[in-house]
Amino acid sequence: MAPSVQVLSVSLAMSDNTWTDGANVDAHVYSGYTYDYYFKRFERRGFDGNNRSIRGIVHPINRSEFQNYPIEDVIDFLVNAFWCGGCGSDGNGMMLFGEGLPTGFFIASTGQSVTWVAGAIDVVAHEFTHAVTGYSSGLIYLRESGALNEAFSDIMGTSVEFWVNSTGARSKAGNYIIGEDWFTPNRPGSVAGIRSMSNPTSFGDPDHYSRRYTGTEDNGGVHINSGIVNHVFYLAIEGGTNRTSGLAVTGVGGANREQMERVFYRAFTQFLPANATFSIARQATLRAATDLYGGTSPAFRAVEQAWTAVGVQ
Repeated sequence: MAPSVQVLSVSLAMSDNTWTDGANVDAHVYSGYTYDYYFKRFERRGFDGNNRSIRGIVHPINRSEFQNYPIEDVIDFLVNAFWCGGCGSDGNGMMLFGEGLPTGFFIASTGQSVTWVAGAIDVVAHEFTHAVTGYSSGLIYLRESGALNEAFSDIMGTSVEFWVNSTGARSKAGNYIIGEDWFTPNRPGSVAGIRSMSNPTSFGDPDHYSRRYTGTEDNGGVHINSGIVNHVFYLAIEGGTNRTSGLAVTGVGGANREQMERVFYRAFTQFLPANATFSIARQATLRAATDLYGGTSPAFRAVEQAWTAVGVQ
């Protein structure tokens, strides 16, 4: 039996379970799809594997009054989404989905409009996966372990998007852009999304370990350096050549996407210590590929080549 999926609206204009509100409906439905994916693909029952209640918040603040809020609140509650592991009356955690910006406003640096976060299925699944990580490997949200934490959420978020499309429940095709239904183009030259798994550099993120961010911002580059690991997942499926190293990868192909989903899920939930590095993640995914498909399998070869292509040994 699936757990209850509770979406709370804290906007004064809304009440719980208001099905005429798009953000409420999206958060509820997409959380349900994500639960279904984890159960049907991995037999995992929710966040903790034991059907702990799934809770999410939409409408945390009023978007029409965003100019009256301090910049910290605008960032946290309008143009962001996050998993808060200790939130809720029982301390079991909940997801929060930002409100977006009002029509007519956009981010000056990128030329992107920002809509309700809950309308992006890959982002809902991304936050759900942060909870899965919290109840499994517990990857520390700092430097390489934090980048692995972010990457696993992107990997599973993308996997949910492809899976839901394959069931016929959603007509829009899956893709390797993160958040394309959340951050949308507003002016000529702007693009959809916040990260790319196929070409991380298109959003200013590194695609190779030699180009990793080593500063202190972003908790040591947890969102920035996740692009390296995201690219490993992409290459292991679709194949291709890393733009920095010039090394080619023979992927398993889109028809065998499930193999890589199982490899990365097994590795990230069972084999990684909380302080894992990229090198440890390489060994964990190779171990998972061996366990699932054999050490001479195309899946093992794809994972090995992909990590090598991005410069991680």
